[in-house]
Amino acid sequence: MEQACDGNPDVPPLNHGRLGWFVDRLEQHKVQVAKETVRKWFAGETRPRHPAMKALAQILKIDEGWLSAGRAPDLSEA
Repeated sequence: MEQACDGNPDVPPLNHGRLGWFVDRLEQHKVQVAKETVRKWFAGETRPRHPAMKALAQILKIDEGWLSAGRAPDLSEA
């Protein structure tokens, strides 16, 4: 998730409101989470459930499979 955030100009820098920004954006997608939950995602302590994962992928404008698996899609066969 860090890699997706660091490459996205819309996401605030780490320690500058990033967790709250995600809470706000997820609420716009009808996903209610606490700031502590988002912190745990970034720390690798827990993983987002499907509704949150889907919303995160939309917010970050990235592939949900890539976000979930942590691997970039194979574009060599495209």
